[in-house]
Amino acid sequence: MNAPLACENATPAGKVRRGGVRTSRGNPAGAAGTPAGAVRDGFPPPAPNPAGAGLVNLTKYVSQTPAERPRRAERFVLREVLWDVSGNKRVQGCGKRRIDGSAPVVVRVTDGVSHFANVQLCGAVHLCAVCSPRIRQERAGEIERGLLAHLGELHWGDGMACELGNRGGHGGAEFLTLTLPHDQGDKLGPLLGAVADGFRAVLGGRAWAGDPKRGERGERGRFGVIGTIRALETTHGPNGWHPHLHVLLLTAHPLSPADRAELLASTFGRWAAAAERAGYRRPLPGLCTMEPVRSPADVAAYVNKFVLVPESGGAPDKLRRVGMEMARHDLKQGRTSASRGELHRTPFQILHDFASSGDCADLALWHTWERDSSGHKALTWSRGLKRLLGVAERTDEEIASEEIGGVDVCALGAEEWQAVTRTRGAPARVLELAETGGAAAVLAYVAGVWDRWAAGVVAGMGSGKKPPG
Repeated sequence: MNAPLACENATPAGKVRRGGVRTSRGNPAGAAGTPAGAVRDGFPPPAPNPAGAGLVNLTKYVSQTPAERPRRAERFVLREVLWDVSGNKRVQGCGKRRIDGSAPVVVRVTDGVSHFANVQLCGAVHLCAVCSPRIRQERAGEIERGLLAHLGELHWGDGMACELGNRGGHGGAEFLTLTLPHDQGDKLGPLLGAVADGFRAVLGGRAWAGDPKRGERGERGRFGVIGTIRALETTHGPNGWHPHLHVLLLTAHPLSPADRAELLASTFGRWAAAAERAGYRRPLPGLCTMEPVRSPADVAAYVNKFVLVPESGGAPDKLRRVGMEMARHDLKQGRTSASRGELHRTPFQILHDFASSGDCADLALWHTWERDSSGHKALTWSRGLKRLLGVAERTDEEIASEEIGGVDVCALGAEEWQAVTRTRGAPARVLELAETGGAAAVLAYVAGVWDRWAAGVVAGMGSGKKPPG
């Protein structure tokens, strides 16, 4: 039996016109849903449902500017490609199936940003071009808030509290990168397993934890490590799949250069030994690094090499980059080696290339990613760290079930929604028109889409050919 769907109230007030399209006359601004201006920052992380489980409904969007709309449109088109080629049932229905089959799909606008209500979304962080950025944006915000508290950059007040004290901490943080040697032909599944086992080896054993019975302090106690935040990233290049880890080590106090060197050496030793036990070559020490994260300037210097977002200049904004580096793998692009011209692509770049070229080799790589990434978390906090830093420990289901609301623009009946979802690029265009032209623009566009789709269905039936969609 499928898991229950988490959704917002999907049937707002208003009358349905003939054809199933409703204007916003029955729901004036502020009459229902979330009041204008009440949009929340970030995206809720949906539940990582097991295979065959139901989809969840998410409708949070970060603010869209005219410059950002093409990115949203591209993500929607990639999702439409996945409707046809994905082997994951949840992804196949993401953004297409209605939650309540007896109710229309509602187009809503909140604070100038439009979204669909009564539409199921998959919440697949590794696979969905639309859901992934929503999940990762929220997770980046959690890292930002936790790091601000830990580094003592956050002023506590208005009921905020953390176990480091009422004014936050003044701790240290280290940005650790762990890579695994890989060769063309190495299968992704075993590589991901070796990465997970290797990290457990890094934070396991007497050397790390110590032996209280013998009065021995391990590295965790000697260096004051209070917790970790681990991000899994994967690219594909000439040498095959390359999964690797970015890890934030949060310490009770900033480490000295000597302490950092000692901790890195011992960490690398355990990581390398685990790689060799798994049957891989010993990692190169120079590719496993540890950098201090002590201030917004330190964060910007290291993280901005990777995060493809504009720099706005303020110190809090720069500090936010560490959360983006850890969580927003979807924003990154594969890099090209300057000396060898070798391209290393992220999974979403592989999907994009398939959508552009139809290369079956890229589709095979994507299907490998779909299969082998299952069960591996994109981001993991060590136990108790969120509570320690005052970051809310909400389940995916709790976040997914939050009501977003908004002002109703119009509603699309079953046939109109079917025509929209079977016309490439139409869902994103509907959202853009809702933001720029309102109900009249959406209704005119959807009417044209429906006419063309219906004509194609009739022509296909008359000719004996399979109808479109």
